[in-house]
Amino acid sequence: MARNRTPPPENDKYTTGSFAESRRAKAASPPNPAIEELVTDFVQGVAAALRLVCDANVAAQQWDVLYRIVAALPLTNAEYCQARNQLANPRRYVESGEPGAAQYELRMLLRRFQL
Repeated sequence: MARNRTPPPENDKYTTGSFAESRRAKAASPPNPAIEELVTDFVQGVAAALRLVCDANVAAQQWDVLYRIVAALPLTNAEYCQARNQLANPRRYVESGEPGAAQYELRMLLRRFQL
């Protein structure tokens, strides 16, 4: 017997809400150049880390810069925690010699921040 399921509401925080979606929703307001510059710096930093992961040359200092940029972004608590965890995971993978897993995590993080 099939059950009738109602679709989730459009603004359901459990089915929507990626960083890119929240940034698109805020696009109606005038853009803040400082925030856009932070996001650009973060994306470039993650991309640089992604290139260096293969050689395990991602320095602790570079991870710290990325953590500081995430802390400066205007994210909700949930978004901040997700971004912070998505930075911690590849860092641990690099330290344990798993560059493939670190690359995957960094790619997923890039997808969240790119429009």
